[in-house]
Amino acid sequence: MKQGIILYGFAQGSVYQAAVSKIENDRVFFKIKNMYGETFLAAYFVTGGNMNLHQVFKKGNITEVTVISHCNPRKTHYGLHLLVSPKILPIDRYINAHAVGSIVKATIDSLQGSVMNLRLADNVYCSAKRCKKARTGTEICCKIERYNSHKRTISVKVLQ
Repeated sequence: MKQGIILYGFAQGSVYQAAVSKIENDRVFFKIKNMYGETFLAAYFVTGGNMNLHQVFKKGNITEVTVISHCNPRKTHYGLHLLVSPKILPIDRYINAHAVGSIVKATIDSLQGSVMNLRLADNVYCSAKRCKKARTGTEICCKIERYNSHKRTISVKVLQ
């Protein structure tokens, strides 16, 4: 990622240490200090997926985050200064253990029309085309086809 604008002492695309201050349903709030000792509020908003943030993050823990964009705190509901993304999530650990092209076992978590949601591991989910005899809770074999590191999504092909 190309480094961009520097605001509040944080460069866009750079990695910083942040402390978890609050965890809500689909967002995690962080407090980040710049080089001058000033504290700023940042947030990570989870898009899609079934990740349980309370299992991944603990209040007070220090986490490395990448600055995605700067915000105007007067125009945001939470008074945010930064939007960030954690450097390592459970899906990153899973893909490090299971490379693209490997065959893994998954459990069918839910069925929605022609799509089924698969649970690969704790807090690691993906979607696939529904197979003929799909039932919730059934374990199936899948091949990892692709991994998008920017969107943090895994694409699988069901082997049945």
